[in-house]
Amino acid sequence: MAIAEDYARKNPAALLFTPNQARRSAKRVMTEKDVRTPFSTLEVREQLVCRLATIAGMRPGEILGLKWRHVKGDEIEIEQRVYRGQIDTPKNGLTRSSALSEELKELIAEWRALSGLPRPEAWMFRSETLKTPLSKDNLWRRHIAPRLATVGLG
Repeated sequence: MAIAEDYARKNPAALLFTPNQARRSAKRVMTEKDVRTPFSTLEVREQLVCRLATIAGMRPGEILGLKWRHVKGDEIEIEQRVYRGQIDTPKNGLTRSSALSEELKELIAEWRALSGLPRPEAWMFRSETLKTPLSKDNLWRRHIAPRLATVGLG
């Protein structure tokens, strides 16, 4: 902007680079055990959220934006998300489907039964008011993070 508005002739950042010897932080990668541990540690709802993220490749907002009508046999239709508390289109603006493994289908059936066999328009992961989707931050802070911390996955 400074160049465009004639406050500077050259971009001083253009010459910046990271030396090869510079320290780089270690990349944290989950092992197979790290992926399986939360599944055995969490309650059904939280386990399903984590499995949809890690196995089905869904984003948190897409998971929390699910309604029961989006579950269709061997797949989940992703047509909306929750973004900053508002219902929005998926990040890329396109609807898509995510395949469900047998384990995921069984877990979804278990969660549906625990949810009292909800209507198709009901939120799959609803808040305490039953009228809005669950908050990602509340789910993480109150239910997932404390359980993961007990098994060394803070």
